[in-house]
Amino acid sequence: MFCSPLNLYAFLAIVRQANQTFQTEKATGQILTLLDAFNKQWAEYTKELGGVLTKFTGFQEGLVSVISGTRFKKLRVAVGKMDDLRRKQGIPDAPLGALDGDDELEEAGDE
Repeated sequence: MFCSPLNLYAFLAIVRQANQTFQTEKATGQILTLLDAFNKQWAEYTKELGGVLTKFTGFQEGLVSVISGTRFKKLRVAVGKMDDLRRKQGIPDAPLGALDGDDELEEAGDE
C-alpha cells in the first residue's frame, strides 16, 4: 500500500493506539485476576478474624466470671467467714509477706 508521509503517520498512530488498547486490556485482565485472588484471601482473613473475635469474647466473659462471678463471690464469703473466725479467736493479722518464704512459716509453727 502506497501512502504519503502524512497518511503513514496517521496509520502508525492508529496502530500504536490499538497496541496500547490491547496492552491496557491485558493488564486489566491481570488486575481483575489479582483482585479475585485478593477477594478470596480477604474472605479467609475476615473469617479467621471472626473466629479470633469469638474466642476473645469468650475469654473476656470467662475472665469477668473469674473475677466477679458466682465462684468468686462464694470464695469471698468463705474467706470472710475464716477471717471472722480468726478475729473471734483473737488471732492477729498475718504480716503482708507471710506466705513469701517457708522460714517465716516454720518460725510461726515453733511458737
